[in-house]
Formats: sequence, structure tokens, C-alpha cells
Amino acid sequence: MDVVSQASTFGANGETHEEAGEAEIQDARAIQVETTIRKQPVRVRKRPNYLEDYVMKCLGILEMTVTASSPVWLDTRSLWAELLATLQAGQVSVEMEVAKSDLTSVLKDIHCQYESLAAKNLQSAEEWYKSKYVNLSEQASRSSKAIRASREELNEYRRQLQACTIESLRGTNKSLERQMREMEERHGADVAGLQDTINQLDSDLRTTKSEMARHLREYRDLLNVKMALDIEIAASRKLLEGEETRFSTGGIGISTQNPYTNPTLVAKNCG
Repeated sequence: MDVVSQASTFGANGETHEEAGEAEIQDARAIQVETTIRKQPVRVRKRPNYLEDYVMKCLGILEMTVTASSPVWLDTRSLWAELLATLQAGQVSVEMEVAKSDLTSVLKDIHCQYESLAAKNLQSAEEWYKSKYVNLSEQASRSSKAIRASREELNEYRRQLQACTIESLRGTNKSLERQMREMEERHGADVAGLQDTINQLDSDLRTTKSEMARHLREYRDLLNVKMALDIEIAASRKLLEGEETRFSTGGIGISTQNPYTNPTLVAKNCG
């Protein structure tokens, strides 16, 4: 393998170890190198000693293309510097008669190698972007699944909270209903007892009224009897007083019995 092939191959191998963002920049710069190389064969045909300038220009392009501190740049630059030193020392002789054909083949070889390098860089960039896209897609899918799972979990927590709230309210409602029934039963028993008391008092009141009416009738009856007796007693007293007066004025010496002193007469008069 010649020096140019080694440089191109080493550059391609080194490129695969660059960071993902650096690969995109390298692709753009590789296209710039390829465009520059395509223009070189015409200039070389115009000047037979242009090969050294061409190598120097390639070194300049590589210096602009690759980071100076990277191992790729150091190794590639050393290979191109070795090629330049060989040309300057006269170890490679280019005859004017065959310079055109040899230089054209060399440039074609370099052009092919750089095209291959650019294709590899482009393929590597595409693969990196594809893998990055796949990774991002997988990450987005995982994130979407995680968000969906979080939402489902949140909804489940909300349902559980609502269920707990409903159950708590149901328990409170049942407790209040039970207390209300107990109060109704307790007050119902009190009301029933009071109603029984009222009914008993009403019955006692009616009984008392009946007894009072009976006692009043009896009192009136007794009062009437007393009045009748008082009238009879007064009449009997007047009658007796008249008889005593008549007997005392007539001088009759007949012993008469006092009806008030004779219990039998008193009983007959009262009868």
C-alpha cells in the first residue's frame, strides 16, 4: 500500500472513533477536500513540478479539516510530510514525457481514495444519525410509556381518593341516619309515654268530674232532705206549742205526756 493509501486508510479508521458531532463536521470538510482534489489534475498538467505544491496544499487542507491535536491529524500529517520529503529529496523522479500519465493516475487514485473516504464518512455519519434517531425514538417511546403509566397511576390515585371520599361520606351519612333513628325512637318513646300520661290524666279528670257531679247531687239531695226536715220540725213545734197553750188555759188536770220527752212519740211524729 502506498503512502497516500495509508494516509487515507488511517484517516478513515481514525474518523470512526471521533465523537458524533465531530463526524458531521468531518463529512462537510471531506466534501471540501474532495472538491479541491477534483480541481488539481488540470493544474498539474499545466505545471510538471506542481506535485510538491499539490502535496503542500493537501497538507494545508488536512490541517484545516482535521483538529490539530487529534491522533488522526498527527499520523496523517506525518505520512504526507514523508511523501513531501521523498519528493523534495529526489527519491521520486518524474520525467516530463511520462509525468502527465503518471500524475493523472496518481491523482485519479487519490481522487478514488478520497471518494471512498468521503463515502465511508458519509455512511458512518448516516449510521450514527440513524442509531441516534433510533435511540432518541426509543427514548421518546420509553418517555411516552412512562408518562402514560404516570397518568394512569395518577388517575388510579384519583379514583381511589374519590372512592375513599365517597366511602367516608357514606359512612358519615349512615352514622347520621342511625343517630336520627335513635333520636326518633327515643323521643317517640318519650312522646308515647307523655301521651299515655295525658290520656290517664284525662281519664282521671273525667272520673273526678263524675264523682264531683255525683257528690253534688248527693249534697243537693241531702240539702233537700234537711230543708224538708227543718220544715216538718218547725210545723211540729208550732203544733205542740199550740196544744200546750190550749191545755194550760183549759185547766184540765190531765197529765199529758210531753212528746219531746217521749221517744216513741218523737219517732211517730218524725215518721
